[in-house]
Amino acid sequence: MEQLDVFISVGDTATDEQEAFVRAIEERLRNEGLIPHTIGRNTFSSDAPLSTVTDVMSSCSGTVIIALERMYFPSGIGKRGGTKETALSNVKLATPWNQIEAAMAYSRGHPMLVIIEKELKQEGLLESNFNWYVQRVVPTAASLNTSEFNGVLASWKLKVAQYSKNKKEPGNGASEFNSAELTIGQLVKGLKPAQFWSVLTALLVLITGAFNSGWFGQRFLHPTPDKSNNPAKAVDSVSKPTDLSLKPISADITGKWEYRSSVINKGDQPGSVFGWGGVVEITMKPTPYHVEFKLTGQREWIDELVDKKGTLKRSVLNPPYAWESDWGTITSENAIKLTYDITTDRSTIRGFISGYLRGLPDISGKPQSIESYFFQMSPNSPLYGDTSFRRMASDNDRIWK
Repeated sequence: MEQLDVFISVGDTATDEQEAFVRAIEERLRNEGLIPHTIGRNTFSSDAPLSTVTDVMSSCSGTVIIALERMYFPSGIGKRGGTKETALSNVKLATPWNQIEAAMAYSRGHPMLVIIEKELKQEGLLESNFNWYVQRVVPTAASLNTSEFNGVLASWKLKVAQYSKNKKEPGNGASEFNSAELTIGQLVKGLKPAQFWSVLTALLVLITGAFNSGWFGQRFLHPTPDKSNNPAKAVDSVSKPTDLSLKPISADITGKWEYRSSVINKGDQPGSVFGWGGVVEITMKPTPYHVEFKLTGQREWIDELVDKKGTLKRSVLNPPYAWESDWGTITSENAIKLTYDITTDRSTIRGFISGYLRGLPDISGKPQSIESYFFQMSPNSPLYGDTSFRRMASDNDRIWK
């Protein structure tokens, strides 16, 4: 029987009981024909830890997350000083490396076996609302002999074997790669929708922090929306505009814009949202590092599926949803990047837009259109698609309403 390499994410054990539990898992995996690789336990390198994790994980076909108590707080306060302040008690937290390594495995599409100590605080990728089953167990060897564990292990092992097979067969979506040499679009192609959105969420946090610290990468994503139901193509299929005579950084996008968005990964059930639109106003503020802009406006209408025959109905939102950017910038390549919030009658929706200024500027030197794609964390499921902006000559200059 072929032995398969699997990555084990587990922190340094603190007690004899934890050590015995981890060893029992490692032994069980070996008995199943799987070779466990754990940084600092049976795998070592002179490289930096994150680099080592990347290299080792690349050679593996699955990942096991063993989340055990690392820190314990008898009492504490959540969201201290805010309106939603709450009292906390008996809080148990795992090592943050569980989150880091889970995210890295998640982005690779690794089959995930997640084992969490009972009463441990579930958060981030250790929660049970992703596309893997989270087993909450008492950390003893006996927990590895239950019907639940045996069933989950058998199912996960089949996925590991399939992943390993795909790695050896070019074109099957799990080939080995060096992540440092891949484009954003190539990485996205390896993600399932839920994985894709989880990674994007983390990406938004990183970009926002970079922006607020006065730094923003010269190049992030270079999109032009593709009409297929594939988020990777929405990233990779875009060519840079060749019809612009705009000076980098100096393009003036202030003013009012009409916009419309079309959803690519639209659903097929009545009530599924196919698109929306409205009006926004953009103001600009130069900084020593880049040109910032602020977008404020409204989502005024939505297109929804009425029946399974494909009938669409446009509904006017009354009141309209408020749309406002958290940050926005124009890069040296006349590309725009922004994160935003949509405030609905039920929740606040987070999103990200990346696109290019397009169309020859008018006599005032201002670009007349923006073509972009969006990723949006809607309440029920993530949505992605394309958004077009057109400059309004007047308040009544509307063609998409």
